[in-house]
Amino acid sequence: MNFKRYILVLVATMLGLGVLLTGLSMAGIYIEARSIALIPVIIAAFVEGQCYAQKHERLPTKGDAWRFGLQAGMVVMVLQCLAGAAFYWLVPESFTGLTLAQFAAYVLAALGAIFVLTAVASRFIFRNIAKSTLKAQAKRAARQAKT
Repeated sequence: MNFKRYILVLVATMLGLGVLLTGLSMAGIYIEARSIALIPVIIAAFVEGQCYAQKHERLPTKGDAWRFGLQAGMVVMVLQCLAGAAFYWLVPESFTGLTLAQFAAYVLAALGAIFVLTAVASRFIFRNIAKSTLKAQAKRAARQAKT
C-alpha cells in the first residue's frame, strides 16, 4: 500500500465531500455526514486496488487484501483520532456533561466500529477493483490483438 497516495486520496475526498455537504446545506439540501462516511474509504481503496493491479499485474492474494484492509483501518482510525482531537480542542463545550469514563467508552466504541468497518470495506473493494482492473486490461489487450 502506498500510504502517501492512500492518505492523499482519503483526505482529498473527505475535504471535497465536506465542501459539497456545506454547499448543499446552503442550498437547503441536508444530508447527514454519517450517511456518506465510508465514501472516502471506498474511493481510496478503489484507487489502491487499481494501482496494485497495474503495478503487479496480478490479483492480490487474500492475505494481501487483508493486510491492506487492516492497514487502511489503522490509517483511518489515526486520522479520526486527529480529527476528534482537533474537534475537542476547537469546541470543548460539546463534551461537557460527560465523565471521563463515559467519554473513553464512546471514543473506544467509535474507534472500534471505524476500524472494523474500514478494514472489511477496504479489503473487499481493494481486491474486487484489482480483479475488475485486470479483466479490463485483458479485454483491452484482446481487442488490440485483433486489430
